[in-house]
Amino acid sequence: AEASINFSTVLKNEIADKGKFEKQKLESLLASHQYDHIVVNIGLNDSGYGKAWFEKNLAKFMDKVRTLQPNAKIILNGIMPVTKRYIDTAKYGGPHWEPENLAKLNEILKSYANGADVFYIDCSDYFADSNGYLYKAVTGDGCHPTAKHYKTWREWINWAIYNLGI
Repeated sequence: AEASINFSTVLKNEIADKGKFEKQKLESLLASHQYDHIVVNIGLNDSGYGKAWFEKNLAKFMDKVRTLQPNAKIILNGIMPVTKRYIDTAKYGGPHWEPENLAKLNEILKSYANGADVFYIDCSDYFADSNGYLYKAVTGDGCHPTAKHYKTWREWINWAIYNLGI
């Protein structure tokens, strides 16, 4: 995991996992070890660049991951929504974070799912209210889940993967 990633930086940023691997670029990590499953949670930071940019850069990202991890099952996690207040007040807020716009980007993510080696899951039904905004109780800042809810999110991801049978 890495904070503030987007399609342009995700493979270039250095990451570390205490006790598992030293700090290195994600691209190098993916090239040096084959994984059974890769969960991808990316897109919110890319939502402001427009649909065409999103599609083009997601395609590049997926091509690279597929090249480096040809046997891995890839699970694309739909973009988690933010609260309405966050959209209205955050420094980088704006209409690109509205639920209907994130839904369009999630459809692009979902289009990669083939049921064989790429799968799509969407936590919005679990973490969003009836209008598609992140529940206020899930977050401290309106965008990121609290530590407690990151654990819940991880459990939800595991449940979703289990239910897909992968």
